[in-house]
Amino acid sequence: LKCCPNCRKLIKNVYRYGRILKKRILDTQNRKFIVYYDSRLKRKTKNLEKITKRIENNRMEILKNLQIPSWKSKRNPKKSEEEILNPTLPEITSREHFERLEHYYSIPSSNEGSWNKHVASLLDCYTEFSRLMTDTKNPPYKRAYDAAVSCLFKKKSEVNMDVLIEDIRSSEMFLDDSTAAQSRRLQESLEEVGIITPKIDRRFYLDGFFEIVNIQKVLFYEVSSIIDGLTLEHKKLKENWLKFSEFLIQSIKSHLELINKTASENKYTRHSVLALLELSEFECTVERFELKNPPSGSITPLMKERIKDKCNDIERCCLQVRNLLHKMDMNYFKQRCNDRIEKILKDVQEIYIAAERSGELTREEKLEIHRAMSGEFVGISGTSHWYQCPNGHVYTVGECGRAMERSTCPDCGATIGGGNHQFDEGNERNMEFDAMQL
Repeated sequence: LKCCPNCRKLIKNVYRYGRILKKRILDTQNRKFIVYYDSRLKRKTKNLEKITKRIENNRMEILKNLQIPSWKSKRNPKKSEEEILNPTLPEITSREHFERLEHYYSIPSSNEGSWNKHVASLLDCYTEFSRLMTDTKNPPYKRAYDAAVSCLFKKKSEVNMDVLIEDIRSSEMFLDDSTAAQSRRLQESLEEVGIITPKIDRRFYLDGFFEIVNIQKVLFYEVSSIIDGLTLEHKKLKENWLKFSEFLIQSIKSHLELINKTASENKYTRHSVLALLELSEFECTVERFELKNPPSGSITPLMKERIKDKCNDIERCCLQVRNLLHKMDMNYFKQRCNDRIEKILKDVQEIYIAAERSGELTREEKLEIHRAMSGEFVGISGTSHWYQCPNGHVYTVGECGRAMERSTCPDCGATIGGGNHQFDEGNERNMEFDAMQL
């Protein structure tokens, strides 16, 4: 008797060559799918490289083109869930979050116009890669598998729906409801009737996902350059650009974590390694960015501890990557990844030291500051004294050495000085500089 080669069950109503022909047709469709999307991905990646270089060359021009408006406070409208999700590809951030700056981050419309003009070609690439991801999310084998499952369910429903419902109810009482358990139970049910879960090609989907992340990283670097170019005179505007940068940071991190999760589930070790490396490198970039732009205007002890903890997390991630590399045979790829790990670990040490020393001046630096400022007191009658703002930044008061006017700290923007010989709260005498001898 003829039996199924997969499940060894008896075959009835055999159509002798039907299954073989359908398999060959499906294989042919899959080969065409691979060839077409491979060439399409390469073309789009090459085009993205050209656009990225052009934007990098024009990076300084965006600051010149930004029109700094007289600031008007505008309430940031609440974002609905529908606005956040991309309807065709909900796992990636929709393009409008990078265009509608006034709506999402309260950045003035004049800035929004200059920004959109600067990154228009990059966002067009973003849309193209989103479409590629949508097209490759369901390759031929996946569509055939879904059709078989649908057909099986329909057949079972027609034959014995009452029994099927009863089985589902009884299974819910004692079986695990996790996604992995549900997937396993579905696969076992399908194997009983000879339908085996196919190995679905996720390579193009994941490669497209990586390019989506690369585009977001370019956007982040552009936003960083804008933030660096804004002075304390435009404090409110800078805060809103920082909101945009925070959104980009969270988006990039969540996308890389999702790539790693998808690659791990589908046993794409190479993509999993690359996702973890990209995440570690970007974490280093973010920590450097936050050291330059601390939320409170200065590096607090709590922030230092958080940065140190993040450095430890990055080191653990690098160790995880090395463990994955041991299971791979690609020597050239392993060497390149190990080189990247060494660079990441070096960056981590630099960030750790920078966090330790941030806000602290050496003896030589303090003497240099004292020498430079003492020259300003020459010829001024009376005395002068050294003070520090609420965040510990040093400043001087000439003449009688007491507060007669208010100003803002050039380092953090906090209020310094006072009135009627009384200093505002948080400002106090810096005895170390006062007692310093040249």
